[in-house]
Amino acid sequence: MDICTVRSSHEYTVLQNLLRQAGMICITHWADCNQCDCAQRCACTTRAVETTVDTLMQMVENFRHEESLLRQVASTGQIHPHVRAHADISMRMSLAIDAYADNNTAMFLHRLTETLQVWLKHHLVKSDLPLAEPSLQTAHSASLNT
Repeated sequence: MDICTVRSSHEYTVLQNLLRQAGMICITHWADCNQCDCAQRCACTTRAVETTVDTLMQMVENFRHEESLLRQVASTGQIHPHVRAHADISMRMSLAIDAYADNNTAMFLHRLTETLQVWLKHHLVKSDLPLAEPSLQTAHSASLNT
């Protein structure tokens, strides 16, 4: 198994876990915080912050690694759309954080889940995986010619 396949598989697993985490942030009244006591609200807040931090850390690590790899093996025409896709996912996450900062828990949960789903279903599956195979072939060919 090649490194890109391993990384994509790892990214898929991490995103699935983050989606599961996001689904467990509010386990009682689906973001109607007024129905929960203080202890429950604190527990939800802790889970929301942990999931947000985990997501941001994964984004930074993954996007930096992908973009570095792409600069080494892909054409400019492949790099720019991929970097724009990363910016779109980052903007979605920023909107989720804005909703959380505005105490709009329902919107935060919706946007966080939507961001993770877009990253998983649209970006990883439709963009990362198709780029991995041709990039590997290019890198492999280059290594054979040296």
